[in-house]
Amino acid sequence: MPLSLIALFGLQWLALEYGPLARLLGTAPLTRADWLVLAFGVLWPVAVLEAVKAWGRYTSLGLPHPTRAPEEAPSAARTQRKN
Repeated sequence: MPLSLIALFGLQWLALEYGPLARLLGTAPLTRADWLVLAFGVLWPVAVLEAVKAWGRYTSLGLPHPTRAPEEAPSAARTQRKN
C-alpha cells in the first residue's frame, strides 16, 4: 500500500476521531449505518475492480502475448566487412 494512501486514511481518521481536530473541522464519528454505506457503496466496487485487474494479469483475456525480440547475430559476423 503506498505511503500516500496510508497518510490519506490516517488524516481522515484523525479528522473524525481526534476530538480537537473534529471540533475544528465540525466532523462527527461515523455510525454503524455510515460504515455499512461506506462498505457497500464504496469499498466493494474497488474490491471487484482490483480482482478483475488481478485476474487480467494471470489470463490473456484473448489478447496476443508479447513476442520476444529476435536474437542478434553474433558480434564477429556483424563486424566483418566486405572489401
